[in-house]
Amino acid sequence: MEEIFLSRAITSAEAKALLQSAMPSLIVFEWDMMKGKDAPPDLNPDVDTHIWFELDAESDSLPLFPCRLSIYNLPRERVEERQLWLGQMLSARYELTVWVSFTHPDRPTDPYYGIVFERGESYLADDSEVASGELNAKPVLILGPYPLPSMKFDSYGRFEGR
Repeated sequence: MEEIFLSRAITSAEAKALLQSAMPSLIVFEWDMMKGKDAPPDLNPDVDTHIWFELDAESDSLPLFPCRLSIYNLPRERVEERQLWLGQMLSARYELTVWVSFTHPDRPTDPYYGIVFERGESYLADDSEVASGELNAKPVLILGPYPLPSMKFDSYGRFEGR
């Protein structure tokens, strides 16, 4: 599962349009699975070309990023890279600030890094002071610009290289 956090809610139609344009060989469905909703009738979770997403517009996971986009049934390889790729697209297309988890190559065991995208530009962020769901939680701290290598994914969301 990929998780991307957004500075404001987007519509289901916007999420679907972005996913469909990024990975046109996949069939995209909205399914609020975690809210107990029934699966769309045409969705078959066992079919590799069927993916689904859910939007949580009131997520309390990260202050300043109240909307969570969760995407299911994508290839299991290169999840972090695909999250970054999609997060950057979301930020650029919808002029959002987006947070995506990130493994810092120099500190791979430190779980408190992320990448924040603003208008498609990437910044290294520290979320070690963020206390999920607490009223006095500190926001994600932007550490500075952090250029990412260009990544290519095919129409099925499979990593093709840099």
